Amino acid sequence: MVTWKILYSKRAQKDAVKIKACGLDSKARDLIALIVRNPFQTPPPYEKLLGAKNTYSRRINIRHRLVYEVRYAIVNYGNHVSSQRFLSV
Repeated sequence: MVTWKILYSKRAQKDAVKIKACGLDSKARDLIALIVRNPFQTPPPYEKLLGAKNTYSRRINIRHRLVYEVRYAIVNYGNHVSSQRFLSV
């Protein structure tokens, strides 16, 4: 199974307070859990954002969305090459 590491941006950390105040924290956590398993899984549908490389969004509700970026990193440890996958929320 592929594992993804989540990197939370400073803005996401600030927005977490607002999301909780709106009562959407459980929906946002459910979306993040789904994205950690597979950032391209549907449903719910995701949208590729124009003008931003490897950036996608999913709707929390009609007014709010969760924006995330998918990054791949290849790490070389001597003779061993490992790929790491990151999600930036």
